[in-house]
Amino acid sequence: MKIPPNDPKQSIKNHVHKFFFLVIFTFSGACNSGDNLFSIKTIENRYRIAVARSMERQKDHSPALARLYIDQKKGELITVTDNLKEGGIIQLDSYLKILQDKPELIGLTLEDPKFGKPIKKQINGLNALQTEVLATMKLNDKWQRVWGILVYLEGKTHIYQISAWLVNDDPGEDDTRLHQMINSFEEIRSEEY
Repeated sequence: MKIPPNDPKQSIKNHVHKFFFLVIFTFSGACNSGDNLFSIKTIENRYRIAVARSMERQKDHSPALARLYIDQKKGELITVTDNLKEGGIIQLDSYLKILQDKPELIGLTLEDPKFGKPIKKQINGLNALQTEVLATMKLNDKWQRVWGILVYLEGKTHIYQISAWLVNDDPGEDDTRLHQMINSFEEIRSEEY
C-alpha cells in the first residue's frame, strides 16, 4: 500500500528520523569536540590507552614510569607504567598499601599524599582498583597542589598502574577527560614468562 504524500503517519516517521539523526550528530560531535579529542597510544606492543591530543609526551621522567603525558596549558597529566607480576598472588589492594607507605613508587615527586577509599571496578575486562589522591606534586621545579585518580589493573602477566592528575584544580567537569583516558586502557597482548 502506497502512503499518500500528506499522510500524518509518514510525517511522524520523517520527524522521528530527523530527531534521531540530530541526536546522533550532536552526540558524535560532543565526543570529538575541541577538548575531547583523543589519540590512541600503543605502549610496548602490549597495551594501549587514549590520551588527550593536547597532551605531549615527556621523555624526561622517572624510570618507574613507562609513559608520561602532560598538557601544560590545562594542567593535566597522565602516567602509565607496568610491573611484571611476582610469584604468587598479590591482591591489587596490596599494591595500593605499598604505595601509601612509599609514594615515590608512583614515579612522581609527591608530598603528603592523602588517598581516598578504593573502589573495585572493571576496565575492559580487567579487574581494577581505583582511588582518589590529594597531594602536592613537584612539576617544573615548582610544588603544586594536585588532585588525581590512581588505578591498578590486573593483566594476565602484568600489573598496570595509571594515574591521571589535575594541577591546581578540583574534580568536577575537568576530571571527565581523566576518567575517559583511564577507562580507555586496553591490554592487547600478554607475554608469556
